[in-house]
Amino acid sequence: MLIYLTYTALLAGLAFMPQVLDRVFTAGLFKGLANEMSNREHPLAASAFGERAGRAAANWAQFFPPFAVLALIAATLHPGAATAATIALVFFVARLAFTVLYWLGVPVLRTAAFYTGVGATVAMGLLDLGLIA
Repeated sequence: MLIYLTYTALLAGLAFMPQVLDRVFTAGLFKGLANEMSNREHPLAASAFGERAGRAAANWAQFFPPFAVLALIAATLHPGAATAATIALVFFVARLAFTVLYWLGVPVLRTAAFYTGVGATVAMGLLDLGLIA
């Protein structure tokens, strides 16, 4: 189960990169990198893709920590539990799909992927509380 949590943490940690790359490609290499190394008091314009990438990255910052805490609790309470591993895999796949679909601007499928992740978070919490096995 912890391997899927690790994959998810890596994805969360890298979710901001498309937004940075968008700034570099939109503004040019030197201006884009200079912006990244500044206080960003005068943000550069982003493409529609860059705006979506920024919102997807912000969503990671809000959504991943609760799942991570619940997954670590499950790893402590139920070491080696197949249910926890399955839930963590579902969460990882849902968040990967959510991120890619957000980048591509596919709202209906993105929303389905988002709520699949919400369901996995709730399921992990229920597992921690002993309400599912």
